[in-house]
Amino acid sequence: MSSIIDSIDAKEKPKVFAAVAKAILPNPAVETLFEQSSVPEELQKQVLAEIRTLLDISTEDSSNLASTRIYDYLTKEIRRHTIRHTRERLVKQRIGGKGLLPPSLYSIKLTDYFKGTSLADGVSQIQVQRTIAEPFLVQHLSPSPNLERDTANLSLYVGNYDGPQQGHECTLLVITTRKGDEQQVYSAWIIFHPEVEIPRMTEPLQIFKSFVDVYGLYFRVGESLPRKFVLYDAIVQRQTKTKIISIVNPENHDYRMEHMIRVSSLNVIEVAMAFCIDVDKYRATLKAHGIAPIK
Repeated sequence: MSSIIDSIDAKEKPKVFAAVAKAILPNPAVETLFEQSSVPEELQKQVLAEIRTLLDISTEDSSNLASTRIYDYLTKEIRRHTIRHTRERLVKQRIGGKGLLPPSLYSIKLTDYFKGTSLADGVSQIQVQRTIAEPFLVQHLSPSPNLERDTANLSLYVGNYDGPQQGHECTLLVITTRKGDEQQVYSAWIIFHPEVEIPRMTEPLQIFKSFVDVYGLYFRVGESLPRKFVLYDAIVQRQTKTKIISIVNPENHDYRMEHMIRVSSLNVIEVAMAFCIDVDKYRATLKAHGIAPIK
């Protein structure tokens, strides 16, 4: 005979058991914890009947002793499954933060910044989600020991797609920050192969650097020399009045300066990632390949 209890998803069992517990012996603690849960009455009856069978309590026995035994069983099961689920969740978050989860097991969050920038430049939300779940290439990055432990963990995802115009193959590169088992989408960039030379058998970071070499503007972080790309670096500020970011933009083009930066109490600029894209040049390429930015 098949078991009703065994057929219930492990994550749902605490809610089901709590509903049955409230039905036979209302308890404020249980009710408060699961008051938003909605469990079908028929399922509650089936679960209660199976518990009576497991505990060898007849359906006619409505004594206080019978109710107490059933309630004890339910509270133990609620505690057991809740602790198990919590442990599994913590393990998944810990593994995910290290970049060790399979891509499909990460949850995806589209940040407001991404929605206001990359989506406006013709990036497809569906393609971003597909690229993270089923990447052609993926690379997980973590800060070096000389940076603070809570510096952002980054992930780079690559997907290959056909552009709007026939024969215009392109790469979608997605940049995310890893928060446990969640990938928070920071930005995404469409890279057309005729415009950016992408070495074969390379890593996502090298692909992105090749893109930045073509479309990036030079910038300074504090008193450092001009660069187009900075990844996991710490720059000491000797002059307190020096700008944190200074962009070299001789043609006065529109640009998008993207950076994850903070200044420590020791006046050190800690950089997770920083780059500056010439938006005029990038959008001209998108337009040439049939992608019109949303104004």
